[in-house]
Order: sequence, then C-alpha cells, then structure tokens
Amino acid sequence: MTPKVTVLMTVHNGLPYLPQAIESVLRQHVRDFEFLIVDDGSTDGSLDCIQRYGDPRIRLSRNEHNLGQARSLNKGLSLARAPYVARLDQDDVYLPDRLAQQVAWLDQRRDVDVVGTWVYYVNADGRKTGIVGMPVDDYGMFLGALLTYATPFGHPTVMFRREVIAGLGGYDESFAPCEDYALWCRLAQQRRGAVSIPRPLVGLRIHGAQQSRGRSVAQQQQAQRAHHQLVAAFCAPEAARVVSALLRMDEGFWELARSRAQVLAALQMLEECLGTLERTLRLSSQEAAHLRHRVRWWLGHGACLAILHQRYRSLSVYRWVLRHDGWMARYPAMLAYPAGLLCAPLLVPPVRQRCVAAARAVGRLKYLGRLWQSELKTHLAHRRVQPSGAHPPSQEATGSARGGMRGGCFCEALAKQNTVASAGSAPWESRKAPRALPVGLHIAGAWVFSPLAKVHHATDKFSNRWIGVWQ
Repeated sequence: MTPKVTVLMTVHNGLPYLPQAIESVLRQHVRDFEFLIVDDGSTDGSLDCIQRYGDPRIRLSRNEHNLGQARSLNKGLSLARAPYVARLDQDDVYLPDRLAQQVAWLDQRRDVDVVGTWVYYVNADGRKTGIVGMPVDDYGMFLGALLTYATPFGHPTVMFRREVIAGLGGYDESFAPCEDYALWCRLAQQRRGAVSIPRPLVGLRIHGAQQSRGRSVAQQQQAQRAHHQLVAAFCAPEAARVVSALLRMDEGFWELARSRAQVLAALQMLEECLGTLERTLRLSSQEAAHLRHRVRWWLGHGACLAILHQRYRSLSVYRWVLRHDGWMARYPAMLAYPAGLLCAPLLVPPVRQRCVAAARAVGRLKYLGRLWQSELKTHLAHRRVQPSGAHPPSQEATGSARGGMRGGCFCEALAKQNTVASAGSAPWESRKAPRALPVGLHIAGAWVFSPLAKVHHATDKFSNRWIGVWQ
C-alpha cells in the first residue's frame, strides 16, 4: 500500500542527536507514512542506531561512501513512494502534529506545492531559545522573500509534492550546500505556490557541530549565485548584477554604486525589474502588493544599517522607500534612520561596530518575544481547560513535558507528550508553563509584544490593501 507521506532524512555522523530526531517522527499523530533514511557513509555508529529501531515504517538506504546531502536527497527522492515528501535533518525534531497539519494544507490547497512552518530554536541542551519564521501566505510573499535574499522557511520544515520537485529535476547538486534555496528560486520562476504555517512545528537545533556551520562561506557563494539567476530571469543582462546586489543590500552594492546618481539608476532598474516580473508571472494585485511591500521593507532596513557604516548614499534608498510607501515610516528601523544620519559623522569604527551589533540584537529580540508570548498563552490555555477541582498531574508525569524551559528539555517534552495527553486534557503544547524567566517577565513581555503585534498586523493589512489600489 502506498503511504501518504515520505519523511526523508539524510544522515552523516548524526550522533548524539539522531535518536531524538527518529523518535519525534515515529510519534507523529499521522500514522500513514514511511520514514526513508539515507545514511551517507556514517562512521560514528549512526547506522547501528538506526538499525536498532524495529518500526516497519523505517526504510534504510546506505551510501557506501559520503556523497553529500544534495546527492543523498536526490537518491531519497528517487526511492520515495508517497505523493508528499517531508524533510528532516538529523539533529532536529518534529512536534507531534507537524505532518498532520501539513498534509491538511496540501490536501485542501491544490495551488500550493510547498508548505513550511515556523521553528523553535533549540540549543544543544534541548532548551528553546526563540521562535523564528516569516509570514508566507501567498506567492507574492514567497517570491518577495527570495528576491530579498531570504529563505522563506527552513529546509527541515518543508513538505512538498514529490511529482512537482521531480519534474524540476530534484535538487541541483551544483548549488550544494545551498541546494534548498536554489530549489525554491527555481520553483518561484515556475510560479509554483508556497506557504508557511505561522506556528512552530519543528525544533531546529543550533549547536557548534552543525554541518552548515563549517560551510557558511560556500553557502553564501552558492546562495548569491542562485539569487543572481532568479533576478536575471526578469532583468536585462546589464542590469542583473546591479539589481541583484541592491536586493541583497550587501557591501557589494555600495562598491558598485559609488555615487548618488548610480544609486538612483539602480533603483530605477529595480522598478523595471519588478514591473517585468509582475507582468511575466501575472501576479494578482494582492500578490504584487505583498511583493513590493517586502522589497521596500528590506531596502529600508538595509539603508538603516548602511548609514551606521557612514554610507550617505543610503539616503536615496531611504527616500525612495518612503516615496513609494509612506507607511514604512512605522517600522523602528525607518524611524531610527534620521537619528543615524545625524550621528553618522560621530560613528568611529569601535562605536560603529557596537551600534551595528546592537541593532541586530534588537532585531533578534522578536524571536524571544514570540517565545515569551507563546509560553504565556499556552500556560493560560492550560489553566482555562483544567476542570475546577481537578488535581494537576504530578511533577513526575509532567516535569519534562513543560517545554524544557528549566528542569526539562524540549526533546524530553516530546518524549513525554503521549503520557501527558493521556491525562485527558490539553496536548503537550498547551501544558507548558513559562518557566524560563520569572512569571513577571512573561507578563511584561505579553503586555509589550501583544499590542505591538496587533497594531503591526493591522497596519500591514491596511498598507497592503492600499498599495494594491495605488499600483
């Protein structure tokens, strides 16, 4: 019988986190799946670890030599039997309902070929450190993320239609170790739909032994090549290099655009590129609005970082963003730009480095803020669903299932979730108490982040609606 989903994982020296990854898949609420594991020449006992599991849903394929992740993924795609393929890396973990939610999306939305999710960042000890993800609700948001040199969703979070990816030839091995971003760019050029579920359904482990950490330079080089190819598909050949650098907002752009006139010329090329893209791909007004909103948001934030490096030409980018969308002024980076412009002459290199580091640290606070808010909401939900007079489960039964913020880890929580759910109340996610910080800090975080998120969401919807009208 053909399974509904193939969970595809490549393994190369996956210990010590491999057992947690395997067990998180075997505990999925969806039972109709095969777990295809491609061992890529492991030498650390990973193969023995996999073979100890007697679950009939596990299929093991072994490479005699290390072929690399991209080639192993293509081998897995050729062996997969299910119409849907879900990815997982050897050191990450699934939440119990991840497959169920993504299968429901693909079953209901025939216009969507790839579904990603948000993630929990999990450290080496299994403790959550943040919630990371970007909204991807339609094709315009998907394309906008790729054009602005961002990955719309993490590779271990995706589920996709196998025949669509196979029809594109699978992963392009020449782009390894950035084969996933290159694949999304090729999907976007074919106008294939992708969305992201705005809920963390995967624990993405951040640790020093990650395979991607040792290949960051190669990843950047291949990502830039994939990004340039995406931009070049909708630009004149002489403009592609400049527009690609502008959309990345990296140091290479300021080396190409050494005067205000050159910056303005690059912005004009970008406008022409976006117009060609919208006509070629036949974007709806809403998709075009989301695309342009993402591009302007990214350029505005890039201008803010540029002025901290005394790139005064960034004023042209800042003015261009506000001229096309005055609502961009509501973002903190846009509000901070005038102050940065005034103080730029005082930013000697040591001060400049501290300012840039501080700006990036403030940007990362939203990940922790999401975690605080999520933990508080689930804690309050647990309090609401518990019947009056009912005795809470013992600490032994639920200590690890409280999310691992202090006294238990994220992976232990997954291991205990079935025991906790059998208590007859809320699932694991709704039984986690916010124990990472004192409750007072959680309440303060909710007071700060929840109203700001609601205002931000409302202004985004209003802005996108009127951008579509103006265009």
